[in-house]
Amino acid sequence: MAEMQEVVNIALETPQTLETALEIANAGDQIRRVLLDKLQQELNDRALALRWTLEWSITQYLCFRIRHPQAVSYSVLFEFYTKRYSGFSYSICKNDPVLDDLPSVRDCLNQNIGITRGITKWRPWHLDFPAPHADWSTSIQPWLDIQNGAMADMIMEKTQAIYTALENANLLDQLGGNAAPPQNQP
Repeated sequence: MAEMQEVVNIALETPQTLETALEIANAGDQIRRVLLDKLQQELNDRALALRWTLEWSITQYLCFRIRHPQAVSYSVLFEFYTKRYSGFSYSICKNDPVLDDLPSVRDCLNQNIGITRGITKWRPWHLDFPAPHADWSTSIQPWLDIQNGAMADMIMEKTQAIYTALENANLLDQLGGNAAPPQNQP
């Protein structure tokens, strides 16, 4: 990448630019943490305005759920496949793996949102984010979008599209089922 080489060249120009570049590189994790806190607050505020709930979790990797009050047994889940913020995806996720896979919900979302990339025992429907938002470890765009509020907009738009498609097809009530709290997922 020519752009990356230009950054390296500028960093190596003087001892002061090198020092600054290395200090910024060392602050990367803290910068990401501040931006993730900002995203969490924005999503929480927007979810509450719609009477939805946000459940934020950082265990092995970052994931968060946005739950509609009618969908007590399922939620829209956003998650990464790794600790380093790659493989960002979203799905309809069960609170308990024994709940029904809801083929009618999957068919509705396949038709109105996009064809699922697969089915797991926890996720009867899910999609990966396209580039540049799929891999936050190599793309700066997601971080810029958090800073300017566009990422919260994008996440809420995807969530709204899912719940609206299900509501329009009279399927939102099917997500009510058993009101068990979420279990630990693999």
